[in-house]
Amino acid sequence: MLMTLYRHEERWEDLQRLAADCQRTKEADGLLCAAYAMEPLAATKLGHPTEAEVLYRNGLRHLIMICVKESTRIDAHAYRCMCHTGLGEFDKAREQLRYMKSIIGDNLATKELEADILRAEGNVVEADRIMAELQESVAQLSKEVFG
Repeated sequence: MLMTLYRHEERWEDLQRLAADCQRTKEADGLLCAAYAMEPLAATKLGHPTEAEVLYRNGLRHLIMICVKESTRIDAHAYRCMCHTGLGEFDKAREQLRYMKSIIGDNLATKELEADILRAEGNVVEADRIMAELQESVAQLSKEVFG
């Protein structure tokens, strides 16, 4: 949860440090899944593309092992999608996204990943449209849950 917060607040140095710490402590696979995608994302945002590429590739290697160990682990596939997007491997990112949608359907997470892919491909207008829909959905959900 803290990694997501750092990501949305664009606290890239904190995100990278936390992700690296999570990997060193080897906590639960779910936490590791996030760490393997968030550390290279932070490196990218901090302007370290060479380091980010190495981290993305390392992350993909570990995420593949987690996916094999737990064959339908959705978070591992989501973070693999993020890593492929970060590397500019959009076909592979879309493949992961399609797999996720086949299991969990179209939801907030899959739409956010789709927007990330579109933005990375340069289709900012469509990415912004999807994110606006997401924000509207979240606001509606929040209103339903919290009144």
